[in-house]
Amino acid sequence: MKSMNKRAFTLIEVLIATVILAVVGTGLLQISSNYKKNFEFLKRKSILAYLSSIPFTHNNQKYHNSDKTLYQFIEDSYTDIDDDLRRYLDQYKVHYEEEEISSISTGGDLNDSQDTQDQNNFSILFNKITITHGKDIDFSYKIILPIGDVKSE
Repeated sequence: MKSMNKRAFTLIEVLIATVILAVVGTGLLQISSNYKKNFEFLKRKSILAYLSSIPFTHNNQKYHNSDKTLYQFIEDSYTDIDDDLRRYLDQYKVHYEEEEISSISTGGDLNDSQDTQDQNNFSILFNKITITHGKDIDFSYKIILPIGDVKSE
């Protein structure tokens, strides 16, 4: 019998190479899909963060603890708004909250006089804005430290 000295791949070698390529291909597709999902998520979050600047710049005490659309925040300031822009801004719902925390002590002595203790206390004003658009939610905060009268000695 003649011996066959053909140099070819066996069926097992071809199957193993096919399995390896399939596993690598599946992994690359999964990574690509994750990058696309992350990009879409970051894109939506950046749009919401950008739009949250509207309520901060057009805030008013009358909006405290109220639910409004983004358009309602700017309708008094801008009378000539395109209908497409108005519809776009009406899709975003905003809840505006304002809270003041006062009498935060900066650590004076218990034996200090009342005048000295008043100088060591200050108040903080928190503004919290929640913007929703469908299933997307974004929270933005603004902290205001009011600067009062400085008493000189």
